[in-house]
Amino acid sequence: MRLYYHVNGSIYGGYARNEVIEAMRQHHWTDAQVTEAFHQQSTRVSKFLLLILLPLTALFFWSLTYKKRSYFFDQMVFATEINSVYLVWGFMLLPLLLALFQMVYQGITKRIFPFSDSGISAIMYAVLVLYVAIAVRRFYGLKAWHAILVAVLFYFAHHIIVQFIYKFLLFVISIKLLK
Repeated sequence: MRLYYHVNGSIYGGYARNEVIEAMRQHHWTDAQVTEAFHQQSTRVSKFLLLILLPLTALFFWSLTYKKRSYFFDQMVFATEINSVYLVWGFMLLPLLLALFQMVYQGITKRIFPFSDSGISAIMYAVLVLYVAIAVRRFYGLKAWHAILVAVLFYFAHHIIVQFIYKFLLFVISIKLLK
């Protein structure tokens, strides 16, 4: 996630702007320099920080299914599977499919297809929610309606975990390491 989105497109944008201004003042950086330094730092931090998704997702599943699987270890295993699917599907397979679609579309129409971030996000999470519904049903032995409900709730919880908690921590750690 580029620095621009932390500063301009987030609920903590005001805090982010103040921290970036402080880093620029300390190091006498320009906008371009702080952006590049942040990008390099956040690239390293982001991979390690993905591990935070596991216990938070496990806690979500445990809170909804503790009667079915009371051991938190089971929840961690399941959360690892779900987040692995999220990463492989959302950041490897989907971009590959979109690139193939773009090649075919451009070959036929001679134009570029106007993908939007919200459209891509909808596709990514629709497939993930379907996968979660099937996985939850099998792993916890839930009825279909209950599995669908858990999968839909998972969408909202995962969105909060990724968009707010993960990205905020990514910003805070990356900017603090720059100072």
